[in-house]
Amino acid sequence: LKGPKAVADATAEYRRKEDKLQQFLEDKTEAGDGFEVLLTQLYSSFSDWCCSSGLAPVGIPKFRELLEERQIPLKRKRPTDKTIGKNPVWMALDVRLKQE
Repeated sequence: LKGPKAVADATAEYRRKEDKLQQFLEDKTEAGDGFEVLLTQLYSSFSDWCCSSGLAPVGIPKFRELLEERQIPLKRKRPTDKTIGKNPVWMALDVRLKQE
């Protein structure tokens, strides 16, 4: 049995508003082929955003899981930014932090 479309739409909107990771991604990141960001840098920005928004951040294992659920690929690789170093690090691919 399906409920009215208005109820389904309202439920979807409520879930979107309650989804702090999605809000963070919309507010602070942009997607694009070839973009990448250090996972630790992305998590730090997420954590800061949560604190400034009065929200409790999830831990990094849950953060990784939520990114993967949203099809944001994570890969251990050598960064293209050589100021980070040469050793492989975890990167979030196809996303970057917005320039402020």
